[in-house]
Amino acid sequence: MTLTEFGMLVLFLMVFCIVPMIFIQYGFRNKPGAKVILQECPKCGAQNYKVKAQCYCCGYSFIPAPAERMDASLIQRVKQRDESRMTGRAAARTT
Repeated sequence: MTLTEFGMLVLFLMVFCIVPMIFIQYGFRNKPGAKVILQECPKCGAQNYKVKAQCYCCGYSFIPAPAERMDASLIQRVKQRDESRMTGRAAARTT
């Protein structure tokens, strides 16, 4: 085998074997946000959309997660902070 034939063989393997394998592996990677909209049924293990109230496979009723409640004192502090910023801006405009 001459050096030219060997070079052609290496080039052939790279173009038709190695490069497509790299693209295939890149394409089959798990996307980070792909399973965000799915939830697993605790009864049968089926993957369901999070917006569904029942499992499509076994009919298990999903209990919606409780909404996070903000502390009343935190809300009051935010309102006071907003009011103080607004009065500070109004005072700066009048001077």
